[in-house]
Amino acid sequence: EGYDLAIRITRLQDSSLIARQLGTSRRVVCCSPEYLERHGPLQRIEDILCHPCIGYSHNTPSQLWSFEPRVAGEPARMITPRGRFNTNNGQTMRDAAVRGLGLAMLPLFIAAEDLAAGRLVEALPQERPLDDLIYAM
Repeated sequence: EGYDLAIRITRLQDSSLIARQLGTSRRVVCCSPEYLERHGPLQRIEDILCHPCIGYSHNTPSQLWSFEPRVAGEPARMITPRGRFNTNNGQTMRDAAVRGLGLAMLPLFIAAEDLAAGRLVEALPQERPLDDLIYAM
């Protein structure tokens, strides 16, 4: 009694919160197949800067996209994509990506069905975004 619990998928910045990590959430950079046909394949993370991106407005103001380092022990690789469309809802991001509005970094649990059905494709399969962490707070 008297307890509140929230589940958050994020990388915690505020150490004053009481939190327990429950797991991880894989993310993918994806877009519609038609978008990729119109704009061509991405070869490296920096290519993201040449594309309109669908942003998640609940994140930090800079909208950093983080990728695993190429070599263990090195820092994560970061990029600030150009925003074309921002929302605070993952399903709306998915809808915008399916409709060809640009690249989106989506949680796999949101994108998986569309990836399997071919409505979305991984735009940069050779690079792995950092997983988000799932916390009980």
